[in-house]
Amino acid sequence: QVVFTDSTGEGDCIKSTKLNDATLLLVAHPSFPFNNLRELIALARKRSGTLTMASAGPGSTTHLTGELFQLNNGIKFLHIPYKGSGQALIDVIGGQVDLIFDQLSSSGPLIKAGKLRALAVTTIRRSTAAPQLPTMNEAGVPGFEVTSWYGILVPAGTPVALVNKLNRDISASLLDPASFPLQETSDSALHQAFAWGVNTYAFAWGVNTDLLDRATYAPALRKAWSALVGCVVPGG
Repeated sequence: QVVFTDSTGEGDCIKSTKLNDATLLLVAHPSFPFNNLRELIALARKRSGTLTMASAGPGSTTHLTGELFQLNNGIKFLHIPYKGSGQALIDVIGGQVDLIFDQLSSSGPLIKAGKLRALAVTTIRRSTAAPQLPTMNEAGVPGFEVTSWYGILVPAGTPVALVNKLNRDISASLLDPASFPLQETSDSALHQAFAWGVNTYAFAWGVNTDLLDRATYAPALRKAWSALVGCVVPGG
């Protein structure tokens, strides 16, 4: 178990620099009988437990996002866990599984090629990498927001001066035009800095992302774990 903390707290790791938010989205095979999120939810209520949802594995971000989506909408999918998202996506493309929550960076090219149908992104704002895709809120699921972030962590006890230097140097590299092509399929920290007024410095010093994630995923974690062990896990 690794406990994340900010630079002034206690824990195993200190958050130094946020690199990007990996946009998640719900995708399905183009032939399945729903054209938008509302139609999917209506169909799931009629056919409870029969529509299949792939994931990268039990407890993965794709799994927990799917569980949270079901809880929020009062529906039930049949979860099909895989050992990673690669084979899961292949089976969604092939029509063996109905849908999956996946990262835009991997699903984006498949959507453009017509091999997957995108229903909505899980971010509160439209993705800068795919602005044509609606948010969950716009598509009919108000208040639903999930993001997956990538960042640089250092061991607890690392001198503050070194944490600051890492933050400055990595942030400067994100501003280097040479890195822009690498950021085209994700919502990078650079894009956030301009669009939302949030920079990578806030990742280390002001945003307890780990606490926010725990609050978001707690209901889904309890439901997923209850299914695995065959009993009800109390809240808390």
